[in-house]
Amino acid sequence: MIAPLLLAAALSAAASVLPISQMDPHRPKEKGPWCEGWYTRIVDPTNNRSLAIVTASYLPKDAGHRDGESMPGYLAVAVQEGIGTPLKVYETFPDRTSLFQAGKPVRRDPDMDSPANFAWDASGNGKATQDSLEIEIPGRIKVSARLGARKPWDDKDLGPQGIGAYLKFLPLNWFVHSLGSECSYEITYPSEGGASATITGQGYAHQEKNWGKLFPSAWIWLQSMSSDNTAHLALAGGRLDLRLMTPTAWMAGYRSEKVQAYFRPSVIGTTFTTVISACRGRFEMTAENPAYKLEISAQAPLDSFGLLSIPGPQGFYPGALESFSTEISAKLYDKRLRQEVESRTFLGGALEFGGDYRRCEEPTFRTPPHISENKLDSVKQQIEAFERMR
Repeated sequence: MIAPLLLAAALSAAASVLPISQMDPHRPKEKGPWCEGWYTRIVDPTNNRSLAIVTASYLPKDAGHRDGESMPGYLAVAVQEGIGTPLKVYETFPDRTSLFQAGKPVRRDPDMDSPANFAWDASGNGKATQDSLEIEIPGRIKVSARLGARKPWDDKDLGPQGIGAYLKFLPLNWFVHSLGSECSYEITYPSEGGASATITGQGYAHQEKNWGKLFPSAWIWLQSMSSDNTAHLALAGGRLDLRLMTPTAWMAGYRSEKVQAYFRPSVIGTTFTTVISACRGRFEMTAENPAYKLEISAQAPLDSFGLLSIPGPQGFYPGALESFSTEISAKLYDKRLRQEVESRTFLGGALEFGGDYRRCEEPTFRTPPHISENKLDSVKQQIEAFERMR
C-alpha cells in the first residue's frame, strides 16, 4: 500500500502489529507525526480490471494532539483497465478527515480484543469501512464497493507479524485484514455536460492497513491472488531510518488450499535475499525459514506504473510507483521433505517500489538471522505477561 512496511525486527525482535484499528478512546491522546492508512485492492478477473482505494488520516509533526476527528488526510483511487496498461491515479488531500473504531474516535494505538469495526470519512469525499466503500473525488471519479466475508492472513488471525502482534513498542505496523473477500463494485467517471460513464463488476478484495509514527525510507510491496481466489501471495519490507540504525526487514506469506507458509524475522533461522530493480520493473526474493523456502520473481511493464503519494513529516508527497500488471512466479519448497510443494504464476499482481527503492538498481543483499536468545526470551516474557493480564 502507500507503503506497507513492517519494521518487524527493527530492534532485532518480533514485530508489533495488532489486528485492525481497535482503539481505546480513554487513553491519552498522542502527538504527531502519526498516520493510519487503509488500502483496498479489488481484482476483477472476468473483466481484466483492477482498482485500489487508499484512505488515510495524518497528524503532522508538532501539530498538536490527535483527536481522531479533524486530521488532514489522503484519498487515492487507482484503476488499471487491462494488464499492461498505465495505472490511472486520482488523488485528493482532504483538510479534515475522521477515524473511528466502533463509533469512537481513534486517538491512540490499537488494543487486541475488539472486532474490526473501523470507519474513515472526509466531508465531500465519502466513507470507507471494512465492509463497504462509498468514495468520491468530485468531478473525477466515484467508487462504490461491498465486501463479503474476509479471508484472514493466517488461521490465528495474527497477520504478517505473527506473535509479534502482542508487542506495541515499534513505530510502524502492517496488518492484512483480508486476502480476498468476495466483492461487487461500481465505478463512475463524471463527464462535463453529458452522461457519466458507469462500470460495474465483481471480484475479490485484498484489504490491509498500516499505521505508526515513522515511514520507511525505502520499501517494496507485492500482492496477488489466483483468478479463482484460492491462492494468495503478499510481502512487504524495506529500510527504516532510525536515529541509531537503519534496519532492513521483510515479511512474506503464501497461502493456498494446499499449504500455508509465512516468513518473518521473529522466527529464528529466517533469511531473505532480494534483488530490486525499479528501472527494469523487477523484484526477486528468496525467503527461507526452518520449514520452507519461497522463491519469488516479479516483473511488470515499465509503462504500467503510476505514481502515488506517501506520508512524510509534514504531509503527503509523491513517493511510490505502483503497477497492477505484474507477472509473479512463486515456488514453494518443503525443506524437511526436500521437495517442491507448489509452483504458481500469478497474473495481474501488484508491485510497488517506494522511496529510495525507486532508484534504478539496488544491490543484492541477504538479511541474516539476527534475534539473540536473550532478546527472544525478553519477547516471550512480554507475551506471557500480556496473556496473564487478558
